[in-house]
Amino acid sequence: MVSGNGSPLNPYVVGIQHGGEEGCDAITACVGDNLGPGLGYDAGTGRIQARLEPGGGMTFGPSGGLATTGGGGGGGDSCNRSIGQLPPAPDVVGADRLAGLVNPFNSPFGVDYCITHQVDIVGALLCATADGTAWVADTEAGDVSDARTSLYVSQHASILASDTIASATSYAGDPDDPYMAEGMSRGDRRGGWYGWLAPNYQHMMVTDLLERIGGRAVAMLHCHAVTAANVPDETAAATVQAAIRAVLQHCAQDWAIIATRRLVDVSTVQNSGLVAALASPQPAQWGETTLPWPVADVTAAGVQWMLLDRYYADEVFEAYRDAGVQVLMWGATRHVHRQRVADLGIRGGYGGDPVYYRGPDVHDYRMTWDPWTHRRFGVGQLTHATDRRSVIGPQVRGYTQGVPPTSPQPENVQGLVLPPNFGRQHGSPAALAGWYCPVWDPQEYRIEVEAKFLEINRVRRNKLSILFGAVTDEEPYQWPADDPAVNPEGFSAVSLNCYRAWQRATGDIGIGIWVDGEFSTLAEIATPEPAVGAWSSYELLVTPSSIRWRRTAANGQTYTVTAADTTHRGGYFWIEKEESLPGSAAVPFRGKFRNLHYRPGLT
Repeated sequence: MVSGNGSPLNPYVVGIQHGGEEGCDAITACVGDNLGPGLGYDAGTGRIQARLEPGGGMTFGPSGGLATTGGGGGGGDSCNRSIGQLPPAPDVVGADRLAGLVNPFNSPFGVDYCITHQVDIVGALLCATADGTAWVADTEAGDVSDARTSLYVSQHASILASDTIASATSYAGDPDDPYMAEGMSRGDRRGGWYGWLAPNYQHMMVTDLLERIGGRAVAMLHCHAVTAANVPDETAAATVQAAIRAVLQHCAQDWAIIATRRLVDVSTVQNSGLVAALASPQPAQWGETTLPWPVADVTAAGVQWMLLDRYYADEVFEAYRDAGVQVLMWGATRHVHRQRVADLGIRGGYGGDPVYYRGPDVHDYRMTWDPWTHRRFGVGQLTHATDRRSVIGPQVRGYTQGVPPTSPQPENVQGLVLPPNFGRQHGSPAALAGWYCPVWDPQEYRIEVEAKFLEINRVRRNKLSILFGAVTDEEPYQWPADDPAVNPEGFSAVSLNCYRAWQRATGDIGIGIWVDGEFSTLAEIATPEPAVGAWSSYELLVTPSSIRWRRTAANGQTYTVTAADTTHRGGYFWIEKEESLPGSAAVPFRGKFRNLHYRPGLT
C-alpha cells in the first residue's frame, strides 16, 4: 500500500495492508515472518531496518547509514559527522546561529538542542577579541551589551579581552532582557524573549563551541560580523584567523567550515587546509537576480560551499548549483522553503528553526500542548516578521508575560499576547502553530483555545481568529505592494486558500473561506460582546463534511456556528489578531491566547 506523492510535504509512505483471518493477525507477525537475512523489524518504531549483530563491528552512523565501529567495538571517530558524510541534496539541514529562532545566538543550550535533534550543521556567528580568540556573538554587530550582560559598559568584542567576555553573564533569558512591550516593566516579561530555558549563562568562546559540538555535527563558523549596512566588519580577517587556530587546535578539520563574505578570506582558509564557505549578503529586495559574486570568480577561488540568502531568485541559486557549488538556502525555516530547496536541487536549507524546517519525519516535534504555559516560543512559531529575519521584540511573534508581583493568580498571565499594530495595519497577521503542523489527520480534528481582548474597540474588523485548513505553511500576511515603509523588501501577498474562524470585538462569531485569495463568509451569528479581560473558550471541530466553531463565554453559555464546506482540508493553522481591513485605518488593540490544543479525531 503506497500513499503520498514523493514531495517533502507529502512523502511516499509504503505500508502493508492486513486484516483478519485472510491476512496477518498483526503487522509484527506479517513483517517479521517475511524478512530476508540482514533485515529486522523494530516493533517500537514500526520500521524495517538493518539487523546488527552485537559486537559485529557495525553501527548506525550520524546520518542514519551504516558505519564501521573500527574493530568490533562501539563509539570512536566513526560516530563523528564529517563534511564528507553530510546527506546528499536536498537533505542537509543547518541551524543558523544555534537555531536562533529557538535559542539565544550564543547559548550553550542551543548547541545541545541542535545536537539532540541531529541537525547536520550547527552555525554560530564569531567576532574576534582583542587578544586574538573569537567570541560566539549574540548580536550581528559584535557588541557585548551592558543591557544583555553583566558588563558595566557596552563595548565591541574586538576591544575586549576574551577572559573579560567569558567571565561575563548573559541575560538573554533573564528579567533584565531589554526587549519588552511599551509601558511594561522588565519583571512583566521574566524569562526574556526565549522564556525560562536559558537564564544567566556564561558566554562561549569559539573553543568552547567546538568542544561542545565535538564532531557530532558539522560546525559552520561565521567570520563576517556585519554592521547595520550589511558591510563586512573590519574585524573579519582577525576573526578568520581566530577560527582557523581554533579548528586546528581541536583537530576539527573534517567537521568545521569557516564562512566569510570575502573571496580573499576563502583563500586564507583554504591555504590552511580547511574548508571555506561564502556567505551572501541579504538582498534589499525579494527576488534579487543580481549575483553576489561572479560565477567565474567563485569557481576560480575553489569555493565548495555557499550560504545563499532566501531572498535571491531561483536563477541565482541555479547559477551556482550548475557550477558545482554546494549551496545552502540561508533563511529557510518553513516547509514551503524546504519544498523550494528540493525543487532547486541544491544541497539543503540553513535557518533559525531547523527542527521545524526538516519536518516531523526524523524527530516528530509535534506536541499536544502549547509552549506558552512555560512562557516559551514554540517550534515553528513563525510570522511575517520572522520571514524578514526578525528574532526579538514583542512585535515579532507576540510575547509572553511574567507573574506580576501583586498577582496571586499566575494563570492570569499565562498565554501569548499579540500587541497593538501587530501586522502594521494589513490583513491576516498571524502566528503559525508550527509545533502542531502538519496536523496528523487534516480530515478529522478539533482545536481548542482560550482568547480574550485586553482592550476592546467595538468595531467589526477587530477580531481574534484561527486560520486553518491550508495545504502549506506559506505566510498568510497580506504584504502591501504600495507601502515601502511596511514592505521594503517587496514581498508579494499570498493568494490565500484556507478558512478563518473568528470572534469579533462586537460579539459576532463566524466561519469564512478564502479561495484563490477571494474571501467569503460561510456562516456568522451574533453573540454577546466579550468583556475586556474576560476569557472565552473556543472549539473548532473539522470533519470530512463540515466545520463547527463554538464559543463558551465566561458565564458558561455556549454559541455555535456551522458550515457544510469541504473545500480545504490542509494540515496547517495559525492564530490571528486582525485590526484592519485592506484600505481602512487600523483600530489597535491587544489580544491574548492560551491553552491552544490540537486533538486528532473527533472525540
